[in-house]
Amino acid sequence: MVERSHVSDLAYPIWRNALDIVTDSIEADEFREELPLLREDFGDDPDGVGMAYAGMLATMFITSAGLFAALQLPPKEVPAALAEIRETLTNLDFEKQRERLKREERRYYDRFAHFAALLFASLGSGMEALFNCYVAGDYDPQANPDDLIAEALEVAKDDLERAHRLITQAGAIALHSRPLWWRWQTEAYGPAAPWLLTIANLVEEYTGGKVPLGPVEEARATAERGIQRAREKVQDIMEEEEERAAEPEQPLPVPSPVDDLIEELIEQGEERLTSEQLELCRAHREEAIPALIDLATDEYLQMEGAPGGGYAPIHAVELLGKLKAVEAVPALIDIVADVDPEATISNAAIRALMRIGPPALEPVLAFMRYSWDVETKTALAEVIEAIGQEDERVYETLVSVWEEAAWEEGKCLLAYPLARIGGERAIPLLEEALEDPYLDDVLDYNEVAAALEELGVEVPPEPFGLELFDASDVETLAQSILSDISDPGYLMTLVETAPEEWRSHPDDLAHAYTDIEWIGVTNLIAVQAITLPPEVSVPLIVALLREAEGLSFEASTRDYPRWLRKTYAHLAECAGPDFQLHLVGILLSLKHYLSNDYDIADDPDRLLVAARELSPEDEQLRRLFGRAGALILHGRTFWPRWPAETDHPLSGWLKGLMEFRRSLERVGQIPLRPSPEMEPAELSAMLMDALAEEEPPPCVTELLDLLIAQGQDFLSPSQRRRFARQRALVIPYLIRIVQDKRYWLEDGPGEGWAAVLAVRLLGELKATQAADTLVSTVADSRPEDVIHDAALFSLMTIGRPVLPAVQAYFRYGRDIETKTSLAEVLGRIGQRSPDSFTFLRQVWEAADWSQNRRMVALAFGDLRDRRAIPLLQAALKDRAADALDLSYAHWALGRLGAPAPPLPVEESSRLRTPAPYNPRLIYDEFGEPLRLKYNAWGEPLCPDCGQPLVQDESGEWVHPPEPPARRATATGRRRHKRKRKRRR
Repeated sequence: MVERSHVSDLAYPIWRNALDIVTDSIEADEFREELPLLREDFGDDPDGVGMAYAGMLATMFITSAGLFAALQLPPKEVPAALAEIRETLTNLDFEKQRERLKREERRYYDRFAHFAALLFASLGSGMEALFNCYVAGDYDPQANPDDLIAEALEVAKDDLERAHRLITQAGAIALHSRPLWWRWQTEAYGPAAPWLLTIANLVEEYTGGKVPLGPVEEARATAERGIQRAREKVQDIMEEEEERAAEPEQPLPVPSPVDDLIEELIEQGEERLTSEQLELCRAHREEAIPALIDLATDEYLQMEGAPGGGYAPIHAVELLGKLKAVEAVPALIDIVADVDPEATISNAAIRALMRIGPPALEPVLAFMRYSWDVETKTALAEVIEAIGQEDERVYETLVSVWEEAAWEEGKCLLAYPLARIGGERAIPLLEEALEDPYLDDVLDYNEVAAALEELGVEVPPEPFGLELFDASDVETLAQSILSDISDPGYLMTLVETAPEEWRSHPDDLAHAYTDIEWIGVTNLIAVQAITLPPEVSVPLIVALLREAEGLSFEASTRDYPRWLRKTYAHLAECAGPDFQLHLVGILLSLKHYLSNDYDIADDPDRLLVAARELSPEDEQLRRLFGRAGALILHGRTFWPRWPAETDHPLSGWLKGLMEFRRSLERVGQIPLRPSPEMEPAELSAMLMDALAEEEPPPCVTELLDLLIAQGQDFLSPSQRRRFARQRALVIPYLIRIVQDKRYWLEDGPGEGWAAVLAVRLLGELKATQAADTLVSTVADSRPEDVIHDAALFSLMTIGRPVLPAVQAYFRYGRDIETKTSLAEVLGRIGQRSPDSFTFLRQVWEAADWSQNRRMVALAFGDLRDRRAIPLLQAALKDRAADALDLSYAHWALGRLGAPAPPLPVEESSRLRTPAPYNPRLIYDEFGEPLRLKYNAWGEPLCPDCGQPLVQDESGEWVHPPEPPARRATATGRRRHKRKRKRRR
């Protein structure tokens, strides 16, 4: 990255040297030199490469430039130097350098430029404001910087300029004397949040979040040492490679006992900690505590499906508590704040904070003061009650949180701590709470009453017990909700005002009717399930389930108009049974969920796999589905294609349940949280509002109109850049277009091309959130459809992030031809997954050649797993394989380095399975097969150089002619043009 002259001749002013290194490092030649090293770490991931390179320049040089300018120059010269740094960073010409790079290199440079432009500009502005304030002393060093930030976030909506000034002063104070609260980057909100993130990150960079620089005079005195360290840091980077090459290969270091302990904690699962493990940590305390903090905060290892079943971080938390590790207090508070309150690790973190004792009090009080997360504050109340008995601030903090919290946020958890810390002072607060009309009549009342009784106060009996419904009332309510739906008279009343032209489409009218009823019924079911207590909601759901399963659309329509008779006939034939199945799916799931009749440790996908194998008459089918549905309402992830990959009635149940879950997600009710505190009218209004489709912003609407008007499978580079500039905004709407099958049809919007273009854009934009949609596109289309290959190429362009979605289809999908198509994707992106070969072998054994089995052979070659060799060798002797099938198997064997007999020349052989529209293999002039790759736009890329290929007049793939100015090399020799024979 840096020429050696920059290191050996670091002359004053050093801030300008650091800035020069940044401007040099964005140049095309410098980026080209660094790219292979970056790709060693990040592979074919432009986002990873771009973020890493931008972050490296920011951390090593940009922040150093600002620091050295502030501390090295005379105070009067500092503002001009900082302004120059900001101007330089804001006006870097990335586009000019981009034009000097090759096409393949631009993919990575574009992402680097995208991240760097935003990051460098914000750093330049942040450093200028922060250091000008710090050097000029425009702040009170005795003030509390966190109070200034809290004030700034409050006033930002009305006075953003003042908010920025307060945050800048807080940052200067943090450089001078007082560290910032460690969670500001997590809890920043509102218009001032971006500025707070910039300033807080800069302060953390300069102070490590712990040790301030001190007054400006002291910081200047140590600046020379900092400059020397910077020189050494750059020198080390430059010489690291040489040193590694010069030194003899060293034996691997012997793992420390702490390393062994961490592995042991991961492997032991839910087994309890041993005294030997605790003693080892005590003996190696200095090394053990940072390792345990890393393990405790590892989000992946906290998951149930991770190695150790999620128990390893819990063990780490317990050990940190027993070690009384004060250093771990911020991390333990973060765990309480950031994980599910019902998770075991959350309770373990609370216990660990109590074990650590009074040294944990200040950080917990800081959280109580500055965080907006009220639920976590109520959870931490018992901590400060246990460790802060002698500190008057604890009672004041508890009163403040009590006034801030609502009952649904766990306000009742404050009652006991208030009583124990405040004594008689808390009695008026608690007595007043008993009169609160929003007080829960079970949990909250009991908690407050018990706290008062502990203080010796006689509590009146509960004034509002639960009113239980009579069983007959429940049955009557259920009948009233569903009885009208199958009544022709009710149908007539509802649709007789429909436009006259609708009556000529009775099938559409029947579905419109059930759609309207669906909204009303599911809205009502959701409101009842959430707002009623379980002893009422469960019997009601059971009664509704009986009514739903007994729905019959067999009423006589003899006395009704002909158009309505046709509508009702279609209702009885199709729309009505679908409505019934969808409703049963919701009610079965709610029955199990509200009754707690499910095991949270189960996997909904595995339950549905088992259910799919059962006959519709098997009662176990309902139980398996109900348990899976309860988990889905609980918020567990599940495969989104289940409705399309199951049979009646399971497919209908799943469609209804998934639509119901989507509506609850829109109002924040997944996981489903029944609460009598929720106002039914308010919840119903929220559900109705959530039905409205969110209108895209004007800039996105313009882009979507462009897709619909395009009328072809092509967007120019300038058009694509418009989408890239609005990437975050436009991706959800592109996904929506692909999911809407109307856009697939020739007579639909965009004549079918809009969906194809959307698929290609999702690939080019690396839209990882579109993985499931793209897999579904492959499954719902045919290999000869344009959109089919477009989805495959986009999946391969996005790369490894789509692997879980692709593997999910192999794990749960049923269509063999979809799997053979997806095999190509799995072979390209699944090399590091131990499951990839198993999935491919299963499809290979299940498919025949008419089901595009040749694509699995292609995938074997891409995967490079030599276990495929016997399968491919046997295929060469299979008489059912056609010439193209054999050529794919032959190429794969060559790719695996296995001997294969030469193929007979059968140019006239008829193909039993049509060749793919886009060829996968081409042959060079020597007859050697080469694997052809494509970008998201279906453009073939040269196997040698990665540049696009075009077809010449004879139909052969060649490199496109170069522009006249570049056609000859520097020595005057013409480039050799290799021709490729097309082989599908």
